[in-house]
Amino acid sequence: AELTDDCTFDIRFVEIGASTVDVEIVPSNSSTRYYATFMESSILETHTPDEVAAMKISEEGGWQTDWVNDPRIHSGTQTLNSNSDLGIAPFKPQHDYTVFVSAEGERTTQVATKNVTTAEFQKSDMTIQIQVGERTDRSCVLSFTPSVDDELYYIGVVPYELRGYYTTDEEFMQAVVYT
Repeated sequence: AELTDDCTFDIRFVEIGASTVDVEIVPSNSSTRYYATFMESSILETHTPDEVAAMKISEEGGWQTDWVNDPRIHSGTQTLNSNSDLGIAPFKPQHDYTVFVSAEGERTTQVATKNVTTAEFQKSDMTIQIQVGERTDRSCVLSFTPSVDDELYYIGVVPYELRGYYTTDEEFMQAVVYT
């Protein structure tokens, strides 16, 4: 890619959680439109930041990303959550990730990177109320109400028989969440 925009990006981690990260991105040119994403840091053992950026642009092209209107394209100073703003699946606790930032679409800037290690997992006191609504012989409507609004939680449905393979709720959840 031909680098025609001398915009650089300052990156600072505002909040580092076990499953998400808030990152502040400050471009030197506030009109430069940019794309940010996270990858496991180990990718840098085999690829340069430029190669990673090219792979992500190609991947997004395969998804027919609308570089003009996509909400993941930003300009100006932004504080972005890895999950809710960038669409990255929840991270693993105590794991190394790298944020990659460059001009969107046809990359015209240098790629900026910064590494982060996610925090240790903290056990939650959250409870989740489950309401069973309309049922048919093949489906049902479920409503989930968490006791707190600022924590991520996992929802999944598995056959009842699968639960019988595990002796505790913790063992069962560990198998479901980390497989």
